[in-house]
Amino acid sequence: MYLPKAFAETRREVLDALLRAYPLATVLLIGMDGIVANLVPFELDGPRRLRGHVARGNELAHADGAEVLLLFHGPQGYVSPNWYPSKHATGREVPTWNYVVVEARGRLRVIDDALWLRALLERLTDRHEAALSQPWRVGDAPPDHIESS
Repeated sequence: MYLPKAFAETRREVLDALLRAYPLATVLLIGMDGIVANLVPFELDGPRRLRGHVARGNELAHADGAEVLLLFHGPQGYVSPNWYPSKHATGREVPTWNYVVVEARGRLRVIDDALWLRALLERLTDRHEAALSQPWRVGDAPPDHIESS
């Protein structure tokens, strides 16, 4: 990804905070039919490990060992040249787009372990349901439905 040095963020705590605040990543890999893109919710597990979940029918569930690129998108927005004082003085400003994104690369590891998967689903669900007055729990679904996910 093109990233001018002036805008590069390298502080691990800042990058980790973005991953926690915006845990849905675009996962890209080269599949059987070319480039494949999927949206996957992740949790950060330590400084260099991400854990996510996809349905068994998803191509990612069968791509153990594949090299992947993950893009975590944070806030973004258009920037008008009219907002720059220098535009009125020189006219030498153009539109741009401000955005926050974290790029992560690695190898996909498929884990087919029912206990591991249930624990991950419970953590992801509990985290995202926490703010709701009546949070849904993994145990609310029929066990066979969770096992087939």
